[in-house]
Amino acid sequence: MVPEVQFPERGWHDGRVTISERIEAARRERRVLTRVSRAAWRLEQAERERTWALVSARAEGISIRTLAAAIGLSPSRVHQIVADADLDAAREEHWNE
Repeated sequence: MVPEVQFPERGWHDGRVTISERIEAARRERRVLTRVSRAAWRLEQAERERTWALVSARAEGISIRTLAAAIGLSPSRVHQIVADADLDAAREEHWNE
């Protein structure tokens, strides 16, 4: 038989939730959401850096296959990342004229 588990946000007494429990649950949620938001920002920055590194490596003449093997992606995905970055750069040039 599995014992019943009570979660703090539900309260420990007769199913009622106190104000302090609600406040603490809200604080926990804020901390978790802040951590998730930071992780999303870091991921975005890492993806930008990866794109820059791939585009730079291609400009140096390193093959798509070699790059794909180095970062563990398929050659078609590396090609797509590099091509999308080139397209973004071309758009920026056009709009900055």
